[in-house]
Amino acid sequence: MHSELLALSLAVAFALVAARGSQSFRRLKESPPEKKVRIYRSWLAISFLCFGVAGSCLIYNFERTNISIYLPYQIAFRVVHENTSIDLSQLVPMLFGFCIGLVAIVFVARTRRGRKFYNTEAVSALRPDTQSEKTYLVLLCVNAAISEEIMFRGALPVLIYTISENAMMAILVAALAFGCMHCYQGARGILSTFCQAILFSILLGVGFNLYVVMLLHFFINMMALFVLPKISRLGRPKETGMV
Repeated sequence: MHSELLALSLAVAFALVAARGSQSFRRLKESPPEKKVRIYRSWLAISFLCFGVAGSCLIYNFERTNISIYLPYQIAFRVVHENTSIDLSQLVPMLFGFCIGLVAIVFVARTRRGRKFYNTEAVSALRPDTQSEKTYLVLLCVNAAISEEIMFRGALPVLIYTISENAMMAILVAALAFGCMHCYQGARGILSTFCQAILFSILLGVGFNLYVVMLLHFFINMMALFVLPKISRLGRPKETGMV
């Protein structure tokens, strides 16, 4: 009963955080730089407390009862290995190779047509204009990589597993919750972050630790906010200001 109540409390908290995030994101798009910085500060505090601190407390409680945060991944991928002929050690390079190839194809196709390679409403609104915004966005990337992984890849799957005793369900539900927390990005954002969560779960399942996943999460965020927007402008005609 204790675990069920805790899971319900987290679900309510996540719903409130997602709703508040969507509201503040809508305000962000038309806010001046000073107000954007205040919104970023609010996001940092809420994410740190709701995901980082709460997740760390859950993990500490699990460790006291000798439950490893990697338990759901170990069980789920042992079941996969026992029921298929897939060599799990080959999944990671295959997935990375597929992603890199897909990115290259999309980049070439879109830039040849003079279209932006990477442009979503969320990224456009978050794109920094001042040094203060850049600083806070980097801090947000660091905090998201640490706090969200602590909660959604560390604490939440274990909590769900203790309730359902189904490792695969625990991983999928945690990945779906992670995707839903990005609802401000629309359906595309939910789907892409859900797929990202599955990729991170595969990394944990084949033996990587949570710190590696945090680094990868940080890298993806930095690519999305700082690198890909610049790449998307390659091959496009420069604006001359002439009508």
